[in-house]
Amino acid sequence: LIEAVDFYNECRPNSVNWAGLIYLPATAIIEHGFKFKTIKKEDLKKINVGTFQPISLYHRTSLFDRSGAKDKEKFINISAFMLLFALIPVFPKSFVKFLLKNKFYNLSLTVPNVVIILFKIISKIKNRQIYLYTDSLKISFANKIQKIIFNLFNK
Repeated sequence: LIEAVDFYNECRPNSVNWAGLIYLPATAIIEHGFKFKTIKKEDLKKINVGTFQPISLYHRTSLFDRSGAKDKEKFINISAFMLLFALIPVFPKSFVKFLLKNKFYNLSLTVPNVVIILFKIISKIKNRQIYLYTDSLKISFANKIQKIIFNLFNK
């Protein structure tokens, strides 16, 4: 990940996007997810019926938080890397290099998702790509409404 941040920082793309892995029912990748603790046993039921949302993995950056780990060297603070990737299109190359040189990625705290999202949105605005988020916002809103309706009728 360090090399990826350095590479993207050298290339200076307008935006850096990342996505979660989509776990499909009855595939070998599910065992990989359990092995590396990116999914939980209770996620399997959702995976099998197609309701598991990989975006929810971004809200589980605490899985990679090293603050309570016994062997901190084996854990990756993925939230710090997500922030570094989000900062690349917004800040000068020298600033990101400074953060890498000072091993910002070894941060023991989880970077709040709101901070990461803020810099992603700033980069989209800067590059006139904010339209990319309109569909996500619509889907998120529709999912919330669907959950509310489901909960109303299934009590």
